[in-house]
Amino acid sequence: MKFETLTFDFHLMSIKQRTDFIRRVNFSFQVNPVVVILGPRQCGKSTLARMYVKN
Repeated sequence: MKFETLTFDFHLMSIKQRTDFIRRVNFSFQVNPVVVILGPRQCGKSTLARMYVKN
């Protein structure tokens, strides 16, 4: 079992930082059978999850 922490705040990220972050999340989905998105209210958890449901 492997745990990896990716932290983000889409409001403060540049487009390049967002792209790099999305690449890391994509890799996590490919390597791990389960990915958990945790965070405080209004930090973008649902937005991030919706990005993957659409793709």
